[in-house]
Amino acid sequence: RERFPGVHVVEHVEIGSAGQVLLSVAGRAQLVVVGRRARRTAVGARVGSVAHGVLHHAGCPVAVVPQG
Repeated sequence: RERFPGVHVVEHVEIGSAGQVLLSVAGRAQLVVVGRRARRTAVGARVGSVAHGVLHHAGCPVAVVPQG
């Protein structure tokens, strides 16, 4: 927020399954950002079940960002 003060950020906290909660608000979002652990396997980078579900079902762009 300090580096990009012109970017509007909305914080929202809910109790429930992460994937279901993200998908429930994705219809009103311009972008959904989900994280993933920065680990690699023999077949390359993997995403978890939450990122996978959001990628396949969100009605807006999704950014999957590795832990850094």
